[in-house]
Amino acid sequence: MGLLSGLMSLVTTAKNAVMSAVRTVIPALQYTPAPANFAAVPGVTAGQLVNNNSIIQCQWGSAPMPLGAIATVNATMQPAANVSAIATGVNVKPFAPFCMSMTNPANAAFPTTGVYAPCTPMVTAQWTPGCTHTMISGLPALNSSCICICTIGAGTIKVTTSLAPTINVG
Repeated sequence: MGLLSGLMSLVTTAKNAVMSAVRTVIPALQYTPAPANFAAVPGVTAGQLVNNNSIIQCQWGSAPMPLGAIATVNATMQPAANVSAIATGVNVKPFAPFCMSMTNPANAAFPTTGVYAPCTPMVTAQWTPGCTHTMISGLPALNSSCICICTIGAGTIKVTTSLAPTINVG
């Protein structure tokens, strides 16, 4: 039993030394942990908090894509999103490979070619409605009940899978 406890003490000492060295070499993460009080507020539209790589889908896109979030609040080991996460290619990536909306001007040739245009989403307004009680980087948090509209194909973009399923916000 003495050999085992000595070995455990040695392992603990080595682990602490390694962690100390890592903290010295690698700066602390820039993300703030999500507060423990993230919770839905009665009477407020609520949903699951949306964070980086949560899945979004446009009604006219041919495939769902991960959302890119760059806010400074960390939720389930990923940056959490706020309502301003609308930048094409950064937050809202093309729903590859095609846009199947006939209101998309690039699909004007579809009746003769039978080929849909590539998806290039363009969102000019923030996600709505947004959370009225939870702010991330000074703006309302994005939750799974929010939507935004693509101005090119007039498609509704929604969250289909949140990667922060245990954090409900309103």
